Amino acid sequence: VPFLGPCLRAAAVGRFTRILAAALGRGVPVPDALTLAGLASGNAAVQAAADGMRRGALEGGALSAGLEPHRVFPRTLVWFVSLAEGRGDVVAALREIARLEEEKMERAGAVLPVAVSILGVGLGALLVALVAWATLMPLISLVDMLG
Repeated sequence: VPFLGPCLRAAAVGRFTRILAAALGRGVPVPDALTLAGLASGNAAVQAAADGMRRGALEGGALSAGLEPHRVFPRTLVWFVSLAEGRGDVVAALREIARLEEEKMERAGAVLPVAVSILGVGLGALLVALVAWATLMPLISLVDMLG
């Protein structure tokens, strides 16, 4: 579904980054924080990516390096986290990404009622046309038979 997919993805990434930021901000070790955030995302693709990132973190890899190969995460997330690692402020960057993803979800969700109403009007017009056709066809057939 064109409108629903981006909205669900933004919601999952927003939950992932918000939980990851909260866990890291409270001193939870990175591998455990990734597991928690992956589970909290509610999305199988995000959870699989978090598991891959966890393996990389256990090997001593950077968080941004773990984000890079997973297409489920937006490029801005990888970029933000990479810059934040250099500054030593990953938690703030994750919170900002969570805020941006939640705004993206709200914008995508705002389009949904408009799309549904347009679809409803189109279906209503189709229904009226079908009723008119069903009503007029017997009359047209009768006029043809009489005339």
